[in-house]
Amino acid sequence: MSIAVDIPTERMSIEQFIAWAEQADPGRCELVDGRVVKLSPERARHWSVKQCIWLAFREAIRSQGLDAYAAVDGPSIATGPRKMRQPDVILQSRPSDWDSVFSDHPIIVVELISPSTGKTDAVAKFEEYFSVETIQHYLIVDPDQRSVVHHAKGSNGWRTQIIHEGTLLLDPPGLTVNVDTFFEELN
Repeated sequence: MSIAVDIPTERMSIEQFIAWAEQADPGRCELVDGRVVKLSPERARHWSVKQCIWLAFREAIRSQGLDAYAAVDGPSIATGPRKMRQPDVILQSRPSDWDSVFSDHPIIVVELISPSTGKTDAVAKFEEYFSVETIQHYLIVDPDQRSVVHHAKGSNGWRTQIIHEGTLLLDPPGLTVNVDTFFEELN
């Protein structure tokens, strides 16, 4: 049985948020404009697809010999002075500090949409993630539609493609994954 945690109403810096979260143990939360936002409980479809994406990334990293690291529900990303997001899946360079709560070099971030998060994932998080210099790819995955919206940085801004099946090349870092594996547990 979990104990209810009071969510602070005052605005916090990232440092204050981390100190509070380590003390209060509130579960999955993000910091948005200095305010704590508790993330909704996930349905089986959501966490199943999330695990499949992480596993596809991990297997591709190993088979393609990349010096990268994939994490699910792990490191946070500071997207501003009072903003800290926690993507569903992240691919980054190997962590330089194994005690950090932050990804120090995120390359690919993945968010799975749900009815309550679609607009935030498509607009606010898109802007925030691409404000982080090292992020090259942002994948918005829709488990219901079995689709992936792939936003990629390029020399002339960003480009977008929608994928329902087949191979997806994420370069950099040179990762190739089969989108079908993201949804294989739903079959």
